[in-house]
Amino acid sequence: MPMASTNRRCRLVVALLSLLPMAALALDPQPPHLVSVRWDTGEPSGGVCGEASFSTNNRFLAFACSADDLVPDDNNGRADSFVTDRNTNVISRVSVTSAGQGTPWGSNGGFVSDDGDEVAFVAFGPLHPEYGPPPLDDFGHAAIYLRQRQLGQTTIIGRDANRVALPGSALFYAVDFAAHDLLIAYGGDLRVGSYSNFIPAQIWLTNWMTGEVELISGTPANTLSVGASYSASRTRDGRYVTFVSMSDDLGPPARLGDQNLYLRDRSARTTERLTFPAAGGEFSEGLQVGPTPPRISQNGRWIVLSSNSTQLHPAITTQSGTHVYLLDRQTGSLEHLSATPGYASFNTNVDISDDERYVAWASRNFSFQGPANPSTDMRAIWVLDRQTGQRVNVAQPLGPLFNDNNITLDLSADGSVIAFSWRVANPSSPVFGRLLLYTVELNGPQPPAVVIPVPWMTSRGIALLVALMLLLSVVMLARSSRKSAGSL
Repeated sequence: MPMASTNRRCRLVVALLSLLPMAALALDPQPPHLVSVRWDTGEPSGGVCGEASFSTNNRFLAFACSADDLVPDDNNGRADSFVTDRNTNVISRVSVTSAGQGTPWGSNGGFVSDDGDEVAFVAFGPLHPEYGPPPLDDFGHAAIYLRQRQLGQTTIIGRDANRVALPGSALFYAVDFAAHDLLIAYGGDLRVGSYSNFIPAQIWLTNWMTGEVELISGTPANTLSVGASYSASRTRDGRYVTFVSMSDDLGPPARLGDQNLYLRDRSARTTERLTFPAAGGEFSEGLQVGPTPPRISQNGRWIVLSSNSTQLHPAITTQSGTHVYLLDRQTGSLEHLSATPGYASFNTNVDISDDERYVAWASRNFSFQGPANPSTDMRAIWVLDRQTGQRVNVAQPLGPLFNDNNITLDLSADGSVIAFSWRVANPSSPVFGRLLLYTVELNGPQPPAVVIPVPWMTSRGIALLVALMLLLSVVMLARSSRKSAGSL
């Protein structure tokens, strides 16, 4: 009897423990943490800061800021690219030459590797001799650079198939540091090294080490498409790439000049059109996808996007706002995430976690149930937990937004933390009107991030670890019971 009772208890505990990884932990957003602070006093920076991007392990954050007060040697009066170590809160400027010097030309935020050593970013001036002659005005062409912080080297990695630095501006969307790949839009044929203002921008995957280039937005014959393509995004493993194109020759039928969202499966070598009118047929009005790039989950199934179309979803009947949708490629369904009854808000800056559980976006309305005519300062940074249905406005502790120009955000790959820019609207606040960068931990207080990435150590991973520990205890208890029974 004691042995049978123990076995029943073991089976019951194992059955219960098997459910633990599926437990949905509620979002528990912590107070916003100010990232953009002065180097000398720790007080809020003068701004303007944003364009943040987390490393995969969340320890490092790359961003841009126009203030000259984040590091002691910044005096160029232009926007620069920075990296902060979220364990130490130390900020470093990366948009410098190999000699460590800044230039009087601006740069944008970039992407940072998990060890914090490599940072890829865009700059509009010569941080390397291969850039060419210095521009005559404030902004030259946009070149893509790699800063290797330990070596103190800055090199150009935006190159064509001949490994020649691109002479024209590129739009930079993603990087794979291990594979040395860049996802960009560029107006020319990188396979032959040409650049022309008369060639519509194409989406490319380029390798700065080997010179290999891949045309993502090409026709079925792998020729340049006739319409411009832009707003690209990719899965972390690089298999799926989404992009917006105005072409009609990508394979799926479309009208030339219409914006449509496409997905390129690089493994299957297929291109799929994703946007269609809810009523069927073809769009009779211009479709805008964006203005910010759609984002895609790691498995390539879920895409979050924004659009102002009145024909994309049956709930939208008037041209009165931009809405956020979640597209399920498997079923073709389009879920309206940003519904605000009585008010069509402007929603943009979309993002999604790799496991598709969390979705984030910026909105001009902090209420999902109205009111019908909210004031202009009702702004929000929403995070939606699709597993529990919980929505939180992570910017709420900061109060109303002063101006939503240049508001950007980045949701970490695991959905545990978000970075966003914000202007406090309260005139009595010491940071009134400054565009500053903040982060919010979404799953309660967190220990410091580690350099070595542990992708599974999310809330689900922690629950699984606890379950395994409890299961081990049960097994040891069962063994002890068997030994006791055998000795009787």
